[in-house]
Amino acid sequence: MQRMFCENIALGMTQTAAARGAGYADPSKHASVLLKKSDIQAQIESMRAENRKASLITRERSIEGILDAIEHARIVDDPSAMIRGWQELNRMHGYHAPTKLEVDLPEGTKTLLTTLANVPKEKLLELLAEEEETPIGVLDAERTDDGSFEVPEYALAS
Repeated sequence: MQRMFCENIALGMTQTAAARGAGYADPSKHASVLLKKSDIQAQIESMRAENRKASLITRERSIEGILDAIEHARIVDDPSAMIRGWQELNRMHGYHAPTKLEVDLPEGTKTLLTTLANVPKEKLLELLAEEEETPIGVLDAERTDDGSFEVPEYALAS
């Protein structure tokens, strides 16, 4: 009965439910007494460790499972399932990593982006609130000494 109690606890049952499942007549009393014993605690911990090890999914097991699924898809002639399997393997191996793209912006745009990055959130919100007054498509502006922005005349021409 003690072994069954330990197995039940290791599987996540409450103390009383584990004792009841193991067949003890007074589950609450027996659970309390059993859990105070060091050999019972050691046995429970050992069983928990075994459960963790058995349920551990390694990268190798995942790959084996996907390869089995691909083979099954080949047997039942399901090409879309095969492709999904290969896509998942590619993703696991990092072949679907994002492509790094460098964009070379004109100097004026870089300056504006750098300037906007340094503008406090409050100021940006204030500028957005004045949206009706801001010409659409303006990409060139200069920050003045007082922190406001000045749009050159050529940028206002449309």
